[in-house]
Amino acid sequence: MKKRTFAAIALAVCFVLAVFAGCTDDKTDGEKALSVGLTVECISLVQTPDAVAEAYKTLVPDDGYIIKRETFGADEGENLYGFLLRIAKDRGIAVVSSDGFTGGKYVSAIANISDTATTSGYWGGWTFTVNGETPKDGETWLSIDQVTLKDGDEVLFSYTIGAAGEY
Repeated sequence: MKKRTFAAIALAVCFVLAVFAGCTDDKTDGEKALSVGLTVECISLVQTPDAVAEAYKTLVPDDGYIIKRETFGADEGENLYGFLLRIAKDRGIAVVSSDGFTGGKYVSAIANISDTATTSGYWGGWTFTVNGETPKDGETWLSIDQVTLKDGDEVLFSYTIGAAGEY
C-alpha cells in the first residue's frame, strides 16, 4: 500500500512539474519576440548589365536576390542595423558600413557589392525601406541604426542605380 501511495504521489509531482515547465514567458535561445520580413536584392544590376563594373559581374546573383523574402526573428528594441549585421553574419554575407552624413550608419556594401559596383556612366548604392517607405522622423530621413524594428515590419534593401547626372 505504501509503495502504491508513494508511486502515485511521485507520478502526480512529475505531472505537475511537466505542466508548469511549459508555463513560462521566458524566451529560449534562438527565440525572438518580433517577426520581421527581409529582402535584399540588386535586381537593378541584373536589369542593366552595362551598368555593372567588370570586377562586380561575378558577384551579382543571376536572379538579383541576395536574400529572397524571408522572415526572421528580432528582439524588442533591436535596430535595423544590428538586425542586418546579425542576419548577414549568420548567412556568411559581408556588410560594410561607415558613418553617414547625418551621423548615423550608411551601408556601402552587401555581399561585396559596393556603391562602386557601377561603371562610370552610372551611380549606385544601397537603399532601404521599411513597410514600403523610407523611414523618417518628421522631414528627416533616418539612417539604418536609427530605425527600431516592430513586429510585422517588412524590410527591403535594394541596390539602386541611375544614370550619371541624375539624383
